[in-house]
Amino acid sequence: GDALGMIEAYPPNDHGDTQARWSMSERIRQGTKGALAVDVLGSLRGWLAPLRVDALCPSLSLLGDGCEEQKVLGLFGHMPGPLRFAWLREDSYVVSQLLRDKLSEWVKAAVKGEVMP
Repeated sequence: GDALGMIEAYPPNDHGDTQARWSMSERIRQGTKGALAVDVLGSLRGWLAPLRVDALCPSLSLLGDGCEEQKVLGLFGHMPGPLRFAWLREDSYVVSQLLRDKLSEWVKAAVKGEVMP
């Protein structure tokens, strides 16, 4: 689907190579019909409340395109663009490499279609 469309839109160069990139955000938003074939966004939405507790970050939110209807996802309202985690400045004392590692672990688990870590 996406790859064929890209090849048609961008023919190979003189060496026969074609390059393209899709962001993880784009792949996640495609859901079960996309390249990941998993509802990563649905998993992250479902895991957000326990993740806030686990991360000691009550304002932790998931923002970006695909989160428009999910008012329960956070305090920020709709923020268009790539999917991303965000939190209030008051909670920034917990933002550390440990939190970044936890978020990475949760996203990897969701991409693999695993249950909540």
